[in-house]
Amino acid sequence: MCISNRFIFRSRDFGLGLLALLLVSGESVRADETPGDITHFLRGAYQYGAVLKTNEFVEGDNLKGEPIDTFHAIRLEFGWQTDGSSDWHHLYNFPSYGIGLYSADYFNEEELGKPTSVYGFFNWPAKRWSDRWQWSVDISFGLTDNWVAYDPQTNPKNIAMGAAHSVHFDLGTNIEYRFARHWSMHGGFSFTHFSNGGSAQPNSGINQIAPILFAKYSFQESVIPVKRSDFTPYEPGWDWGLNISGGSRNVSHNTADLPNPERTVYRSYFIGTMLASINRQTSRVTRWAAGMDLTYDESVGDLVRLEGMKQGIEQSASDLDYWSLGLFGGYERVINRAEVYIHLGYMFLRRDIDAQVPRLFQRVGLHYFIWSDISAGLGVRLNDFSRANNLEFSVGYRFGK
Repeated sequence: MCISNRFIFRSRDFGLGLLALLLVSGESVRADETPGDITHFLRGAYQYGAVLKTNEFVEGDNLKGEPIDTFHAIRLEFGWQTDGSSDWHHLYNFPSYGIGLYSADYFNEEELGKPTSVYGFFNWPAKRWSDRWQWSVDISFGLTDNWVAYDPQTNPKNIAMGAAHSVHFDLGTNIEYRFARHWSMHGGFSFTHFSNGGSAQPNSGINQIAPILFAKYSFQESVIPVKRSDFTPYEPGWDWGLNISGGSRNVSHNTADLPNPERTVYRSYFIGTMLASINRQTSRVTRWAAGMDLTYDESVGDLVRLEGMKQGIEQSASDLDYWSLGLFGGYERVINRAEVYIHLGYMFLRRDIDAQVPRLFQRVGLHYFIWSDISAGLGVRLNDFSRANNLEFSVGYRFGK
């Protein structure tokens, strides 16, 4: 995906002045709890904040020789406000959701570029005090393009971004005040993380935190909903799941110990996974999962050969060496047709070689049921609870729901 900065608006041309527009328009559940119509809104925001010093590149080890410690950014979002017509609207206190565009400037265009993102967002009202005041949590997840990536010749210092594209993750909180029938303002803070999920090295990532100021226009007049807490009894149930995912892992091969050493070599390899799980949904919003993880890792062949070269012998991987078998369990949060999951797993059967990822792994991501029991998803497989191993683009099917 390639999105031009001219399309998303250059942030310096946008300047300090664009506050624009995003989510939550008023639609309503009236006092008699009769659902209203889904409404729409436009919301825009400006941010100026701090880049966290999480790697040497942003600390100042770059071609300019200056810390990359500040940024500014703009967002433009279009959203849908839930109307109370479904139980999950009430369970999540009438959330809103939508799509957004994002553009950032780190004042170092030569080495980082001006990244632009397309993302989906979910706004979860944690507390309402009246029809004018609301405290919300915002979560955004999407894809980013237009980074100036690491290059050993032209951009050798940029260990933060090894590819021109990355994942965009944002978590924030804000207070909203509605000051007119169709207008409101939001003020708060957000944390943003950019990483390519291990698909290209180096991949230290960019992390930033900043206050955020939104202006929002609701196309229909906002009416505070009447929240319902009485639901028909929920019957917990079991189901089975099968998910198949694919992605790539970028590995840095250190050849310093070889007889004729080269510089560090970066290579990308296919990673494929099949998950079979048994799941227990205990409430309308809570599911638990446990199962088996069968993974194919194309990098094993080169890792085995490199290990032998360092020992002065020739060796190659067998067909079985490319596969590993693990167990996992985890928690899943149900939001209508979407499931946000957090899994913890352990690979108990595999060949151990140098430069392989640890046996203990984690997985976080999102499944969305696009039709009946068929889902599509995007997640990231981690190790050490912080380091991305690879992205996982998945399709799945649920049995017995």
